[in-house]
Amino acid sequence: MAAPAQATLLPLTSQQHRQSRPRSSPYAKLHAEKGLIDPSKQLYNQRASHGLVWSFMSEWKRDFFTRRPICGLITSLAGGSPDPIEWEVLRYQRLLCPDYIETAFSSARVDFVAAELDYMSQTHEDTLLAQAGSSVQSTWQIAAREHAGSIPGLLALLAQLMRQVGTKPPPDFDEVPLGRWEAMERYPRLFNLAELVKECSVSSEHAITNEHPQGCQYYVSPMIAEALEALALCQQYRKFRRLFRQFVYLEAEELAAIADAAFEHMKVHHRRRTWISPADFSRF
Repeated sequence: MAAPAQATLLPLTSQQHRQSRPRSSPYAKLHAEKGLIDPSKQLYNQRASHGLVWSFMSEWKRDFFTRRPICGLITSLAGGSPDPIEWEVLRYQRLLCPDYIETAFSSARVDFVAAELDYMSQTHEDTLLAQAGSSVQSTWQIAAREHAGSIPGLLALLAQLMRQVGTKPPPDFDEVPLGRWEAMERYPRLFNLAELVKECSVSSEHAITNEHPQGCQYYVSPMIAEALEALALCQQYRKFRRLFRQFVYLEAEELAAIADAAFEHMKVHHRRRTWISPADFSRF
């Protein structure tokens, strides 16, 4: 390297030329010599990567209109719900914030959804919504016409309400009662189980073990959690018990039987004898 005194003797045009030259990766020359990278295709690869990102964003924006649980909220707004839109947003917050998650983390999730809604309102395209399906497009248009006048306006309104409710913990079921779409989003496996028992005239035990053995980790285990949570809320809130029976068609006693049957199935068919037993917990 040149000494500082010698560096000042370099022509100005040479310095400008060196500063204007784009810097390449230190491994580009090595990869080119080994035939791993063709320098003539670097610009093509950059354009292809930009096209891939643009395609991914378009797909993400199109799927946003059918994503759960935002799709359930919009369906409720389009169906002429008698409850105010603020209640629907509070129910959405309650879906994102279960009782076993800290409030600080819950608020961050609501703020993230608000940022997504803001982005969608500013970059909305009718063509992407049309690609989601005619029924989805009609639902969004009806909800927007009823509450904001346009789909970007509805998205911006929901984002504003999301930020407002994110400053407080979710309400309980006495302040904001359980909604039909909220029950279907919160307890999808219990709802499907009740429909299967009602339409196919099968027992609850047979419906629970219908996915055995491949789908038990995706169906039976979450069903135990849903049944226990709903059972606890039925005992805590009388209004929740009445609305849950109206929306999901299950009584509290049936919830207890479903939880017992599902747990017994996991105990008999998915627990090896060599594993730790409940009696071994006394050693800890």
